[in-house]
Amino acid sequence: MEDYIKAEYNTFDWSKILLIYIRDINKIFEKCPSVKKTLVIYRGSNDDYYLKNSMRGVHITKTLSSHTLNPKVAIGYASLKCCIMRVKLSVGCKAILHRPKRKMRQDYLFFIYLKAMF
Repeated sequence: MEDYIKAEYNTFDWSKILLIYIRDINKIFEKCPSVKKTLVIYRGSNDDYYLKNSMRGVHITKTLSSHTLNPKVAIGYASLKCCIMRVKLSVGCKAILHRPKRKMRQDYLFFIYLKAMF
């Protein structure tokens, strides 16, 4: 299969593949549990995309985005150009927790639903 993909990838209909991917992601979020208590998570950013595309401190995401419970991890993704976002997820928001493979790591990730408002 891998050899086939390498040989034929330039013939794939990537727009259809992208639609299948988005449909699958939506199905996963439909089935995941909602946040039961208000939860604060963090995201480091190396540009001002989120600041520019927010209105009155509210941002509606157009992509699948990842966040962390640990602000120190978020700092690692920020730069001198921008910031660390402190995001408050409200009760009912859809988010998927991705736990690290090793217990010692502190970088628990949350994936936030497409079109989520925070």
